[in-house]
Amino acid sequence: MEFIRIGENKIKISLSEGDMQKYGIQREALEKDTTTRRRALWTLLDEVKRETGLDAVSGRTLIE
Repeated sequence: MEFIRIGENKIKISLSEGDMQKYGIQREALEKDTTTRRRALWTLLDEVKRETGLDAVSGRTLIE
């Protein structure tokens, strides 16, 4: 997993196929708004917070 800080409150997260397997994320699950997708995103945001200190949960969060 790669984190690129692109602003004070912005970060880009890139996942490899290995990362997807590690976190149990399947591409199909990301195509629809499901509990599985939300759980995966919160897991990734927790990891970002541990690694970078950026707390995406405490404020507004836009995910593209």
